[in-house]
Amino acid sequence: MREEKAVMTSTDLSTRVRNREAVIEIWRTVLDLDGSEISDEDHFFRLGGHSLLMIRMIHLLNEAMGVEIEVQDVSSQPTVGAIVELLERTSRSERTPASVEGTPTDPPFFPLLPAQVLRAAKIRSRPSTGQAGPHENYAAAFRLHGHFDSEVLRKAVWRVLERHDALRVRVSPDGLSGSVAAIGTVDPVSEVNLRHRDILDLLLAIRGEVLRAFDLDSGLLLRTTLFRLSSDESILTIVASSFAWDGWASREIFVRDLSAEYAAMVSDDHRADLAAPSSFARYCIERAHRHDPAREAELWSYWLEVLRGIGPVPEFRVPGSAPVPPISDSRASARIFRKVAPDVVQDLRRAERSTTLFTIGIAAIFLLLHQYYGDGKVGVLAPSGNRTARGSEQIVGPFAHFIVLVAEIPPGATVGTVLRLAQESTAEAQRHAGISHEELVARLLPDVSAGADGWPVRTATFAVEFESRSTPLLGNLQAIPEPIAGQQLENISLWLVRKGSTDSEVSIEVAAQYDLSWLQPNEIEDLMADFETALEYLVRAPDVKASEVSLRLVRGDGGAAGRVD
Repeated sequence: MREEKAVMTSTDLSTRVRNREAVIEIWRTVLDLDGSEISDEDHFFRLGGHSLLMIRMIHLLNEAMGVEIEVQDVSSQPTVGAIVELLERTSRSERTPASVEGTPTDPPFFPLLPAQVLRAAKIRSRPSTGQAGPHENYAAAFRLHGHFDSEVLRKAVWRVLERHDALRVRVSPDGLSGSVAAIGTVDPVSEVNLRHRDILDLLLAIRGEVLRAFDLDSGLLLRTTLFRLSSDESILTIVASSFAWDGWASREIFVRDLSAEYAAMVSDDHRADLAAPSSFARYCIERAHRHDPAREAELWSYWLEVLRGIGPVPEFRVPGSAPVPPISDSRASARIFRKVAPDVVQDLRRAERSTTLFTIGIAAIFLLLHQYYGDGKVGVLAPSGNRTARGSEQIVGPFAHFIVLVAEIPPGATVGTVLRLAQESTAEAQRHAGISHEELVARLLPDVSAGADGWPVRTATFAVEFESRSTPLLGNLQAIPEPIAGQQLENISLWLVRKGSTDSEVSIEVAAQYDLSWLQPNEIEDLMADFETALEYLVRAPDVKASEVSLRLVRGDGGAAGRVD
């Protein structure tokens, strides 16, 4: 028995020595301490480590030692000796790999996405005025008719926040990592009594909620407000930080889950029947582990070449002599719609058999820019969904970002050629969407990324929105989308809105939201007419030269838009 015990002790000692040597070697690599003496008592953070380096260190340990330890296993006692002891009692069979899917315990901290790191730095660099800067907040509002229980709403919101950890991220002091706050630390729902108040009071109250900044240290990056207008009418606003939310996709996911939870509660069901939630924190960890330097270099090479001479924020200006006011003058925006003629809608529907409405819209903007400025190289910003990881399509998070769509339009190009260039540009940009727009701006426009509000020039963005005839339900209440007036927007957003689901009821609108201090009503009217004209040429006259498309703002006469037969 003594001989067997001695053999076991010798084996354990040999394993411990190998584990210790491996840990120290990885620490030297991660902490750049080549040749330095490291003891069992040395503490990872005291040697210059931080949260992101710890994540890298754990990843290297798992790869080298064939184990699956996690951040929470190490963070409480990050010394060499403690990690060696952990390795001795851990084996791969005792762990299951991390995944975006499922509901494991949230890690104590995780690496932020590169775009989040840049957003956090910009938010924290801004003077503390209590008001969000440009592009910081996303907002939606819904008008509710009938009795609405605010306490049930609060419980439903908590349940949705429990599902979506991106909305509970607390950013570390160094701005490189995040932790997930516990449920219940901050109340996400407030109620405002606006009974017997006029419409101006309502608009000012909503605008105040939309513009109020979020605290990245609070652990809550969403708030909902119920504005009581009468005993049976309310407006519900949902405001989220762009740090944790990516516009339409996150809004639809959140509203869907909130509606399901609220309906289940008012009908006394225990819980809504929803798909298994996923973890944004674990998505970030997996993304960091899968980082491919060669692929990243390939992405940067593509964007640096494509954006040469045009930059990450292509300038947009309306033809004319009126000076463009400074972006700092931006105060509020207006949104307008223009219905596309029914016969053009039918042509667009037919064109969608071989391309997409989004690509046609991008080609239309390329035509406008080519005509307005006479430039061969033109560009526009558009959102990219970027939800490619397993499980990401079901969770709130800042996955989407702008991509820059660029085309080189050669002399004598036809309208059809511009459409083909739009198709190629869209496909290539989507294939290279792994570099976020924030990263492009940080590298190519470092002064903007360093903290200045807004981009250096006025620009244009484009998107397509599909709006069904139905509206979300909260219990037995319809939640009818309510426009939010007065949001700050220093640029112009153009989009096509397709309404309806069946061929007989489909309609398409050209929509624009723009800075009131910049563009005049007649300029917007002409711009939207020109956009519809460009759409007509794309689906009806592909052989016409791009330079011959007749546009109001080029003619300068403000006359009726030319019809293409």
